[in-house]
Amino acid sequence: MNTINNSEVEVWKDVVGFEDYYEVSNTGKVRRKDHITVYKNGARARFSQTILKPSVFKKGYLMVYLSVKSKKKTKAVHRIVAEAFIPNPENKETVNHKDLDKTNNHVSNLEWLTNEENIQHSIDNGMYKVRGIRNRNRRKKEKGVYLSDYYGVSFDKVYNKWFSQITVNGKKVFLGYFDDESDAAQAYINKATEINQNETLQLSKENSRIL
Repeated sequence: MNTINNSEVEVWKDVVGFEDYYEVSNTGKVRRKDHITVYKNGARARFSQTILKPSVFKKGYLMVYLSVKSKKKTKAVHRIVAEAFIPNPENKETVNHKDLDKTNNHVSNLEWLTNEENIQHSIDNGMYKVRGIRNRNRRKKEKGVYLSDYYGVSFDKVYNKWFSQITVNGKKVFLGYFDDESDAAQAYINKATEINQNETLQLSKENSRIL
């Protein structure tokens, strides 16, 4: 949830791509500017300044509908804030919530990350269930398979190799055998990143539709 201290000054900047129509604040609020829109048929409409009420969209992110001349576009609030307030010189593609609260879109809670860094942040903070470090002798499972310290990685005693697998749409996808445990873990991270990129691309396509 976005909060603002009594001593904090709320700063407003133009929404990137909608500079004449909308503003976003450092606390995560989005508002429509007081403006006059002239339509193709010559009609004019006056819009007063209004704070937009966000909707909870996929995976709990807050989204707003930005409307210009009867055309609407859905956009994530955290991306609006980041694009306006946080420099991104390395062109990283993902905006991360540092405290894992997807509704806390205060600028201090956001940062630009690569998809891989974003997934690693989730793993480090328990969003993906990471297996605890245990004694090797206590890791034995059925059929000679041992668990790893890395999520999605196990050791196959029969083949004497590490392997990784990931669950996609309820089905386990085998990612291969590896001599090194860290290589198996990296294969899992790469696949998780690929899945995350595909979901991000799909969401971007949906958000770009003109209604």
